[in-house]
Amino acid sequence: MLDFSAAIDSQIAELMVPEPILSGKLVRVVGLTLEAKGIIAPVGSLCSVESQEHGDVYAEVVGFDNDVLYLMPFSEPVGVYLGSHV
Repeated sequence: MLDFSAAIDSQIAELMVPEPILSGKLVRVVGLTLEAKGIIAPVGSLCSVESQEHGDVYAEVVGFDNDVLYLMPFSEPVGVYLGSHV
């Protein structure tokens, strides 16, 4: 008899997931969409973007294109700037 749960667990253990890179830079802002490079994170991840105003701006990874991550902030991205740490 096939143990379906054990088979799935062994398949999941073999998946290769890249290690997150914990520091990147903001390279572009278009409307509310923030674009960052130098960081690896899966869609749905929470990121903190350095701001010169009221502390960091938190954003969710909503997409990517090659080495660019697209972030959607949870609040107005007031005070973020080109090169802000992500």
